[in-house]
Amino acid sequence: MKQLCELAGTSPATVKKWSEKSVEFQKAMAVEHRRSQQVVSMSRKTVMRGMLEAIDMAKDHGLPSGMISGWKEIGRMCGFYEPEKREILLSVNSQELISEMRNLPREKLLELASEQDTLDGEFLVIDDK
Repeated sequence: MKQLCELAGTSPATVKKWSEKSVEFQKAMAVEHRRSQQVVSMSRKTVMRGMLEAIDMAKDHGLPSGMISGWKEIGRMCGFYEPEKREILLSVNSQELISEMRNLPREKLLELASEQDTLDGEFLVIDDK
């Protein structure tokens, strides 16, 4: 740890104070990442090309588990396993509309709902008793 800190130009005490979310830590990690990429001349494209070659080799040798592992890693690299982030933006008009709908009588709401395409369904309640 001491050697790494000396290379980074900092002390172990300073490193302990940093959190992974701090701006300084992120900058230091980005600098180190770029430096390590330059040393080994590695890039995302190079890694992806190697994974595709490994998948082809697994396919040629009839190893489905190797192919699945390769595709799983490519999926991870592409961010397919990250949780999807969705934003719902409500404007003032949307809030007004919601307020208006809350004030409508039940008959009017049923009338409005019947004008839209609806999906009828059935359900069954199962007791665990």
